Amino acid sequence: MDKLNNIIGKNLVKLRINANLTQLQIAEKLNYSDKSVSKWERGESAPDISVLKTLADFYCVKVDDILKDEPNLTQSTNTKDKLHFLIGLSSGILVWLLATVCFTIFFNIPVLKSSAWYNFIVAIPLFFTVIMIFNIIWGKRLYSAIYCSCMIWTISISLDILLPFSTTWLVYIIAIPLQILTILWFFLSKMKSKK
Repeated sequence: MDKLNNIIGKNLVKLRINANLTQLQIAEKLNYSDKSVSKWERGESAPDISVLKTLADFYCVKVDDILKDEPNLTQSTNTKDKLHFLIGLSSGILVWLLATVCFTIFFNIPVLKSSAWYNFIVAIPLFFTVIMIFNIIWGKRLYSAIYCSCMIWTISISLDILLPFSTTWLVYIIAIPLQILTILWFFLSKMKSKK
């Protein structure tokens, strides 16, 4: 039984590292303590079968892969990353599809024809917002920070273009502290995950 616990522990460590997660992050996702996750990974104990199934589903592997002595775990994690990327990208493309549909409708209404292209200006920050949300869900902090920055500045540019006031340039002054907060959030969350 100790040998099986060690095999499970070794595989859980590989899966966690491949997913670029900490023991605390895994514990939070499973509603367990990080001490339990640590014990599993050291081979001192093994998670029960329902937790093994949850872990296997989370890492996009089979339970059998966690129990094998020399499994190929990297391909499944890469598959999961590719799947997450495709889902996020597809959702972002849906924003552009919606903008194109609205443009087509508004372009055929004589009163709205001249402002139909505004749909594409609004779609840019919405695209970055959707992508950012998916990256926050799947724990890609660096990408989330980049997309958040893109969202902040594209919203500022969109407001500057769309609003008819002469002082709309002031939105950039609001964007600067938001950008600083985004950078601070990234570094603080990175420091927290190292603990």
